[in-house]
Amino acid sequence: MRAPLAAVAAVSLSALAQSQSVTEVVSVRNGASIESNADSKQVRAAHDGRAVAFVTAASNLHPIDTNAHDDVFVQRVDDGTFHLVSVGQNSTAANGPSIRPSLGRIEWTRYIAFQSDASNLVSGDTNGFSDIFVRDLDSQSTTRASVAANGEANGGSRRPSMSRQGNFIAFESDGWSLVTFDGNG
Repeated sequence: MRAPLAAVAAVSLSALAQSQSVTEVVSVRNGASIESNADSKQVRAAHDGRAVAFVTAASNLHPIDTNAHDDVFVQRVDDGTFHLVSVGQNSTAANGPSIRPSLGRIEWTRYIAFQSDASNLVSGDTNGFSDIFVRDLDSQSTTRASVAANGEANGGSRRPSMSRQGNFIAFESDGWSLVTFDGNG
């Protein structure tokens, strides 16, 4: 017998304080009770708890997710909307793994930052390194954040962290070309 898959669950702390705890599985297909067919991990909650982002290689959560790689998803717990985040322009599936989601408050959960090895999320991504991307859920667009003023980063970028307000992203990078004054190589 196969062990149960790891799922993403959300528990309201205010409900816990009132001894009315309800645990809700959020790693399920939008509008259905079909559970993920792969483990879910790297869970991140919005600062107000109304959205949860996670990573999974599941193939049954979104119809365009046919890549067999880890992908980033977000579920709004308050209204049940569910999004595949790690997609490129024209809703193309990523051609590489995407991990480490980061989001701000729910008002700013329009934007989800993540790390990806995919080269087809934006045009012109030819550096062969992990990059940091931001998905705008309202406009359905993906932008690469780890770029230099004069072109692509010359090293990998990782571990995005979005500010609480959702207007800044910090990340680590080996790319010394991201800023003009980085002389430590």
